Amino acid sequence: MSFRITWKTHLLCYISSILIIICIYKFIKQTILYTLLYSIPNYSALKVYFLFLIYIVLLTGVVTLVHEFIHGIAYKIFGGTVKYGFKLIYAYTMETSGISLSKTQFLIVLLSPLVTISLLAFVFSSIIGCQILCMGFIINFAGSSGDIVMALYLCKIEKNHRIIDRKYGFDIVKTNDYIS
Repeated sequence: MSFRITWKTHLLCYISSILIIICIYKFIKQTILYTLLYSIPNYSALKVYFLFLIYIVLLTGVVTLVHEFIHGIAYKIFGGTVKYGFKLIYAYTMETSGISLSKTQFLIVLLSPLVTISLLAFVFSSIIGCQILCMGFIINFAGSSGDIVMALYLCKIEKNHRIIDRKYGFDIVKTNDYIS
């Protein structure tokens, strides 16, 4: 049995991310954008929106790199070897040694960036500044939609299965069918 990342998976993730952004758009507009509009004197609204767009693009890049690095750390904790890369607009982390992970281990690998970055955002928001960390949290949460989709898929399988990361997604094998 395999989980393949297809155009349908990407579409589902895009729709999920867009729904997340729509749900919190009012928060973004009222807190972050409002703060920028009134904290930068002598700038027109158009310039502020442009600066906000640059800010979002740069923050997305940083959050994405940290997100993938955390996936890599989780793989290494479980004895894996990782490769980082880009495919079109996506960054990815792939386990390359072919080790099999338990369902719980693979769920930890999938969800560790979402949990870690979310916790860091909430813990450090009062120290560094709420706007930057809140946007980092939002970007990471929306960007974790693929991880969430795969984690939900894994919830359907039995506990005695092992997961092997593949270029196209992952394979699911029964423990007694897998030979190390």
